[in-house]
Amino acid sequence: MSRHASVAVIVTAFDRRQYFTEAVESVLRMGAGNAPVEYLLVRNFEDASVDRRLAEQGVRLILDSSPGVGGTLYCALDHSEAEFLAFVDDDDLVLPHRLQRFHQIRELVPDLAYYHNRFATFSGASSPIANRIAGSLEWQPHGRDSWKVFQAGEDDSFLKFLAQRSQEQNLSSTIVRRSVLEWARPELSKLAAWSDTGALFAGIVSGAPLVFDHEITTLVRRHRTNVSKTLKDTLQRAEALELSSRLIARSRNASVAREYLELRRAREILYNHVLGVPSSSEEILRATRTILQYWKRLHRWRDLGFLELAATALIVPAALPLLRELLIAR
Repeated sequence: MSRHASVAVIVTAFDRRQYFTEAVESVLRMGAGNAPVEYLLVRNFEDASVDRRLAEQGVRLILDSSPGVGGTLYCALDHSEAEFLAFVDDDDLVLPHRLQRFHQIRELVPDLAYYHNRFATFSGASSPIANRIAGSLEWQPHGRDSWKVFQAGEDDSFLKFLAQRSQEQNLSSTIVRRSVLEWARPELSKLAAWSDTGALFAGIVSGAPLVFDHEITTLVRRHRTNVSKTLKDTLQRAEALELSSRLIARSRNASVAREYLELRRAREILYNHVLGVPSSSEEILRATRTILQYWKRLHRWRDLGFLELAATALIVPAALPLLRELLIAR
């Protein structure tokens, strides 16, 4: 292991065996210039058919039986000494220039705490489609206008940006500074799932810069097991928001994070309502009012989600005046 690696790239796999080798191979194809890199594969199983080859290619193989994704991520952190950690889910892929892009931006924002790039999606059991997508995304070093940097102390522009892209988070598109994750360990290590949500809130409350890159350097696989909407999924999202709220409570840079959390919770209630998860009329009306207030303040009427509000109004007639208020404001 290199003691001076600036980035550790960590592929995690839990029970699922059919994709992880493709994820690791995409990681090993990444170029990082002269910057040393650690490669870790953290799983709850062994695979004799590929383990020796991966070890010979410089991948550290770590067995971990943590029941939740939070424990797995912190197991990886404890086996690495790198300053930044880049996580890759076993069913996703990264493009060869991802670390080059990260280092390019890091030179301009050396104290960044959190980095998130854009991603494209593909479906299928193997990666031919992903290879075609990757082939069409030839990297060109873009200028400053191709990414945004924010800090927690900024005005409504940061909250507006977060609200606009609340459904665009993905752990495989995230690189986080070690000190941020160490500080958030009491909460994030307990996560069963949705670690991308926890990592984002940890970055926000760190008070250091967060970079959101418009460059696509991750390919996210869509398949039955990661797009289904179940009660378990709903409960895990709620848990992620609750643990994030505890993290926010410990921070001195919590204003944007607290407002964003309130907005995320309101959206979650309405999404669950549309999916048939029971909520009281009062909860639904309160969530609708919260979203209206924030979107009016942030001038994001187009992103309000009329399907959500219309479904709410059908069940809760008291929401109709709020819908009327929205239409008049537009």
